[in-house]
Amino acid sequence: MRASSVLSLFLCLLALGCRRGPRIDAVAKDSPKPLSSVSATPSSPAPIESIPMVLIGAGQLVGGDRLGDHDGSKPVSVGSFWLDTIETPVRLYRTCVAQLGCRPPETLAYHNGHHLNARADKSCAIHTSVADLPASCVTQQAAATFCKWAGKRLPTSAEWELAASGRKARRFPWGPDPLTKGVCFKLINFAKDPLPVPPHTCAVGTSATDKTPEGVLDMAGNVMEWTSTPYVFRNDHRDLRSGQNGEVIVRGGPSLSDSEDSLRTDYWEVATADSATDTYGFRCAKSVDSGSAPP
Repeated sequence: MRASSVLSLFLCLLALGCRRGPRIDAVAKDSPKPLSSVSATPSSPAPIESIPMVLIGAGQLVGGDRLGDHDGSKPVSVGSFWLDTIETPVRLYRTCVAQLGCRPPETLAYHNGHHLNARADKSCAIHTSVADLPASCVTQQAAATFCKWAGKRLPTSAEWELAASGRKARRFPWGPDPLTKGVCFKLINFAKDPLPVPPHTCAVGTSATDKTPEGVLDMAGNVMEWTSTPYVFRNDHRDLRSGQNGEVIVRGGPSLSDSEDSLRTDYWEVATADSATDTYGFRCAKSVDSGSAPP
């Protein structure tokens, strides 16, 4: 081979080497990973709709059974806390169920261990197509589970009453005088229809009159609301808590009531924690931590 040909071949190989791509045993940064090495991760859950909360300042209440304090001789002190402005609506409870954070509402209505009736069953939250009705037919534990999922908790009975009555101990959430217009109350006439056709509640936050000066809605009417407070009763001069029979305190007046007394801020009832009716719902609270920002 002539010397000039050898020199030309050498220069050609050198030029190709300068332009060659990456070595085949090197992995490019944008090379796809083998399927076996790709880990399957669930998609991020949809953002949780946040219910507005208001800050309830610290105060004192006259003690009593409704607050889980049978003695009642000393005032009950309540620290500052945050409270949802509305009752938990069906749409948010369904979101919790869809994200596997909550159990579905009950399909049958129970009160203190007894099944109610077919019409009450149909008004349970799981059956309604109205997303803004308050979530109902949830037990106290189911309500507590939802609040935990939302980063909150159930209010105590004392917290609930302080939010409803304020520091001036209002007789009704809105003030001293009873009002029935603009309140989700007395929806049926038991004399005419002892088994009313559902729904038995109103869309949350739509009762214009049923509003505290602080901006909390539906404290008098719509659904009664679960609290975290066990019922305390006296027996042979001893306090017996509800851990033995699962009784807890529920607050607020039910929409089916025809008594103005149920609209009062000190109105309360007792129910077993496994009750799930179309007239029991809930709202959530949150403790005030030092230095924490508003929720």
